[in-house]
Amino acid sequence: MGRKTNADETHGFASALKRGISTRTVALTLTALFALAWAGPAWAKDAAKAACGTEVVATSSGPVCGVAENEPGRSGVEVFRGIPYAASVAKEFRWTAPRHVEPWRDTKVADTFGATCPQSGLFAPGEEDCLFLNLWRPAGTKADASLPVMVFIHGGGFYQGAGSDPLYNGGLLVKDGVILFTINYRLGALGYLAAGDVAGGNYGILDQQLAMKWIRDNAPAFGGDPERITLFGESAGAMSIGLHLTTAPASRSLFSAAIMESNLLGVPYRSLKAGQDEAALFMAMAGCEDIACLRRMDIASLQKQSDGFRSSAGMMLPDHLAAVNVWAPVIDGVHITGPALPVPADTPPKPIIIGHNGEEGILFLAPFEGHFPGPMYAGWLFALFGGDFDKALKVYPGKVDGKEDAIAAGVKVFTDYVFACGSREFAASFPDARLYEFTQKPNFNLIPIPACAGQPCHSYELPFVFGNADLVEMADHKMGAFTHDEVVLSKAMRTYWTNFAKTHDPDRGEPVKVSWPVAGESNDYVLRLDSPISVEAPTDAACRMWREIGYPAGG
Repeated sequence: MGRKTNADETHGFASALKRGISTRTVALTLTALFALAWAGPAWAKDAAKAACGTEVVATSSGPVCGVAENEPGRSGVEVFRGIPYAASVAKEFRWTAPRHVEPWRDTKVADTFGATCPQSGLFAPGEEDCLFLNLWRPAGTKADASLPVMVFIHGGGFYQGAGSDPLYNGGLLVKDGVILFTINYRLGALGYLAAGDVAGGNYGILDQQLAMKWIRDNAPAFGGDPERITLFGESAGAMSIGLHLTTAPASRSLFSAAIMESNLLGVPYRSLKAGQDEAALFMAMAGCEDIACLRRMDIASLQKQSDGFRSSAGMMLPDHLAAVNVWAPVIDGVHITGPALPVPADTPPKPIIIGHNGEEGILFLAPFEGHFPGPMYAGWLFALFGGDFDKALKVYPGKVDGKEDAIAAGVKVFTDYVFACGSREFAASFPDARLYEFTQKPNFNLIPIPACAGQPCHSYELPFVFGNADLVEMADHKMGAFTHDEVVLSKAMRTYWTNFAKTHDPDRGEPVKVSWPVAGESNDYVLRLDSPISVEAPTDAACRMWREIGYPAGG
């Protein structure tokens, strides 16, 4: 779901937009090949040269240069912000497959992030011309460096988020000898309405695939190795990667390894029919009879309809678990051939890291606080798991330490089924998989949910993966700061992640204090990311019960 929820849960993260939002780059007509040899006015070349902080890189879209990363403590890093990887998807191009951007010939100085995609909340309102990517690399990286590439896909429930979030700044991560890309992709109804030119929708997934192709093709020009591309992402980003790994055929050749942080594997995806039925309902609620009507609608009104549909889905859609992500990929049989779990037998055996946070469920149960009396608990389980609710009720009886506490029990149910046990079930199908659980209790509160204060809530591992607590305004409106122990943990996590990108083994590369064993069907070794880090081999009866109920659940 990402680190923010909906608009009324958003607080003043003013620092998130401190660099502003750019308008789209003007596309010119000549190819990148001709751009390098272009004999234009000397003043134009001189102006670009003066603004560039890096050498000019010849990409398939046109020449581009970056600037020095200027965030404190992140010197020695170059950043390229706001490179368009696709043409505009506005107006008549809403609900169409993404198209290659028209090549430009002038050197683009990539010093400003591109527009975020339309959404509400932290990055609102965004613009429809939003398909941009960003990259960080060690200063002075040459085209022949062949550094491993990491591609981060942001979370946000498929309805919000951006690759330009300060939380994802790559200034510390790339110091370990990698190149980092972050991307934008279409969100909400614009990204996942099962209508328009693509039968099942999945426009956001197609955007991701086009970005991945652009990165594979252009990685060598930036000093990256196209044979060592690791996808990593959190929440909706991890869900996307799970599909790229298993049931999105066009994605398989575009990356070599994957890291999934908090993949909601217990949340089912919509079938093509369900997606198309919901698209018809969305149009009716928006006062439209066809997609042409939606394309004529102004973006503010369309975004309001998208948000309204998402917020009311819980009482409209029959599958309560699927309603967790109303705007999400659809199993269309072409671009996405099935769910990620059960893992299909023909899935390539790529190395993976997958894990979750210790208190994932708090974010999802927080809206029920004060409105979830004990008698409703069994009904909630029935809504999620149908006739199997009684099995869940025996393992999670709605009490904690002998006292009635439906919220705490619900948090445990959601954390175990959707995240923890789902991750173990997924990892069991890969010969080279590593499991983790992030249990560190941060000294800061990333999102404005009081129950998350001091708890390893959903998305709370992200400041540690990127090392960027100091770049993010927290729920108390103060910038984050790590304790000494948190600095040590963050550095260790960055080392595991970048070692994996380099060698596909988190233990090989930079030294680590705790070896991370491969997970196996008989003993699901889990790396406990805490202060200190440890390894456990849990034997959990709850996961056996969830395996019997199955993925997806029958409720």
